[in-house]
Amino acid sequence: MGAKIVLDTNVLVAAFGWKGPPHKILLRCIDGLLNLHISPALIFELEKVLSYKKFNFSKDEIKEFVALVIETAHIVAPTIMLSVLTTDESDNRVLECAQAASADYIISGDKHLLSLHEFEAIKILSPDSFLKLQ
Repeated sequence: MGAKIVLDTNVLVAAFGWKGPPHKILLRCIDGLLNLHISPALIFELEKVLSYKKFNFSKDEIKEFVALVIETAHIVAPTIMLSVLTTDESDNRVLECAQAASADYIISGDKHLLSLHEFEAIKILSPDSFLKLQ
């Protein structure tokens, strides 16, 4: 079984909308090569962000993609609320999910998360950097 990972919402959105590194990582999760974890809070955020007008995804596309993520991922329920990052409180939901999953990696395009480099022995990498390790 592959590494346990948490994909930040920005990576999931990019995986859905474009064919770059985030898409390749998601395909590896679907193929069972990587072990994707997500929390209810991150699913909610994903649905919200995918509905932004700028992305122009239809309701059916959003529903289908969220269902695919839920089907692919292990859903974890964090029991501790963190306040590690104060600049963007929602980034803490990613850390909570990764902690609850005992993840090996958080994959994010968010500069606040990436600036941590690591959280409780969980490496935080960009999609490009993560793919270079694989």
